[in-house]
Amino acid sequence: MEYLYLKDTSFFSFPVNGIALLVLCGTIYLLYRCAFRVKVFRVLQGAPAILAVLVGIVTILIAEGIFHRELYLTWPFILLEAILLVQLGLVILKRLDKKGFAIDNRVDTIFFLLNHAGLWMVLAAALFGSPDRVECKILVPYNRPVSRAIDMKVRGIRLLPFTLQLTHFDIKYYTEGDRLIPRQFVSKVLAADGSKSSQVRIEVNSPARFKGYSLYQDGYNTAKGEKSQYIILLVVKDRWISLVYAGFGMMLAGAGGLMFRRMSNKRKEYGVE
Repeated sequence: MEYLYLKDTSFFSFPVNGIALLVLCGTIYLLYRCAFRVKVFRVLQGAPAILAVLVGIVTILIAEGIFHRELYLTWPFILLEAILLVQLGLVILKRLDKKGFAIDNRVDTIFFLLNHAGLWMVLAAALFGSPDRVECKILVPYNRPVSRAIDMKVRGIRLLPFTLQLTHFDIKYYTEGDRLIPRQFVSKVLAADGSKSSQVRIEVNSPARFKGYSLYQDGYNTAKGEKSQYIILLVVKDRWISLVYAGFGMMLAGAGGLMFRRMSNKRKEYGVE
């Protein structure tokens, strides 16, 4: 099992992942040009083949939840995701074909392309952007700026390009019988990089942002409670996140447009204006 894992993804960080993405796009186009002549490529873009790949991906994700292993970092999962990108790319190119535009309704085609191209962007950003993602944890004490964090990918030390210092920590509780249960904990942190400093407020599910990094509340000294002399932050930077957001926006626009068109056609069919 250990040999199935892609342990160090740093080799595939930018620009290698960018080049690989361009190669994949070129490969999809070449496969599309051959699709009508080679049976296996025609089968690859069919619904049964796409469904089989989706079932494989979902099965791995379910197994990840059951066995608590990072199976999304295994070669089988990466291969299945790459195949799905190829399949979606072939479907998109087929719909973009001039014959397809002549036969299908143009508005429906645009919504279809928005939906599928958005999904392609989300999957591509997740697969190729993963090596560029920075995710580490850092212990931030009172009255002492720190920048040494633990990289969660390689379990090594990473120096952040800024320092963090805890200036205030507060916990709000609610009562459950005789126990006090933490309801909310809030941290105020001074973030500084030499030329710029900012006092940021961090709550659970409400991260702060500084220099392109997101700062999430991750923990504190539970034995000390509100008297904790430090907090633990999860520091994340995802350079490809804008593509993910754009992809989700396209998917929502495409799905919403297709749904509206179908409802409109149904109303016309039954004579409802």
